[in-house]
Amino acid sequence: KLDPDRQEKKIYNRIRRACDSMHQLTETLLWLSRKESKIPDPEPVDIRDLVTGLIQENRYLLEGKNVELILEIRPAGVMIPMTAFKIAVGNIIRNAFQYTVQGVVRIELLQDKLIIENKTCAGVGKNAADYGFGLGLKLVKQICSKLNLSYKSRNLQEGHQAILSWEKISR
Repeated sequence: KLDPDRQEKKIYNRIRRACDSMHQLTETLLWLSRKESKIPDPEPVDIRDLVTGLIQENRYLLEGKNVELILEIRPAGVMIPMTAFKIAVGNIIRNAFQYTVQGVVRIELLQDKLIIENKTCAGVGKNAADYGFGLGLKLVKQICSKLNLSYKSRNLQEGHQAILSWEKISR
């Protein structure tokens, strides 16, 4: 069979994206591990395009779940190293989708910040570790520290909120 069907193309594209993500993650981990490493050159990033793309890439995590996705996406842009920024934003979105079994995920993109809230998500307990905030969000914190971004994470009564802000970065 020489002509792949639609399902095979979908699987191939997902494998290709996973390989690209692993490559970017490896580069970022190497960069973060160097004590005196130079920050990669900033480039113009259309954050609206980045966020909507990451939502699409991670939408499969919501399949079969009773989760309402509410999007309030406005235009936003910043000069920042794209790969590291994409990993930070992607980890936050992926966590929201992965750890919400039922309820609402709200993603709001403003000019200088991204706010993601989960309502009635599974796994929320006494601390953020109960919610699955392990290596992925430690990586987010390290990236934010190196790139002069602000990252705040807090438990809500029925969920969780994460805020990533680039207000200190020149646009």
